[in-house]
Amino acid sequence: PQNYGKYKPIKKLGRGASGTVYLAEDRFSGDNVALKVFDPELVTATNHDQKRLKQFLTEASLAGKLAHPHIASILEAAVDEDAGYIALEYVSGGDLSQFVPPGTLLPLDQAIEMAFKACGAFDYAFRQGIIHRDVKPANVFLHERADGKIQVKLLDFGVAKDVGRLMGPCSDDTTQLTHTGYVMGTPYYLSPEQILGTRDIDARVDLWAVGVMLYECIVGKRPFLGRNFPELASRIAYDAHRPMWERRPATPELLQQVVD
Repeated sequence: PQNYGKYKPIKKLGRGASGTVYLAEDRFSGDNVALKVFDPELVTATNHDQKRLKQFLTEASLAGKLAHPHIASILEAAVDEDAGYIALEYVSGGDLSQFVPPGTLLPLDQAIEMAFKACGAFDYAFRQGIIHRDVKPANVFLHERADGKIQVKLLDFGVAKDVGRLMGPCSDDTTQLTHTGYVMGTPYYLSPEQILGTRDIDARVDLWAVGVMLYECIVGKRPFLGRNFPELASRIAYDAHRPMWERRPATPELLQQVVD
């Protein structure tokens, strides 16, 4: 692929709904970055694709506000007539789903530490008026620092909701990323209010998702399962979850209460 500003793509890291992510080099500093390049046709697209483009651009404008040790930093975002990209802090390691595959039990102290750091980052983001609302293991990156310690990094505020702007008057759809009845996020980690299409969600949807991940890390299974989306949605919205101590008897009572 071509160069994007001062960034030179080195290799492809992955593919998303709106574009491709590359490992890239800052040609001036020599530093590695993660370069998220959106599809060229989105620049001049209309209707549905334009909404995807607005979502992509909003990711940059919102996440660019965030400066926290447990949130991957936005370095630069640019759009011109035929190209657009976001340059992000590059972190090595793997996401939570890679470190803790389904069925794996994470040591309790590690699970608690991961959740504690994630909650601190989400609390910071919410105080800036931003909700992530697509929290899932793939967006919780475990970065190996130079000293060998593991640091939690939250990724992809791509469906973030700017609470401050949405509390004010809306002149057009640029300030509204979703509407009643449209569900965004990853099904297993969606809160009941997201499942039910509630319009006025708040930071509790992120807190719910952290609880689901913590439950999964501790007992090796998700709290809600279904053979299809309607069944899963119904269980999330209306059913009680199975207590963790039934699946992992060593679960401390206070930890059970926190997750509940």
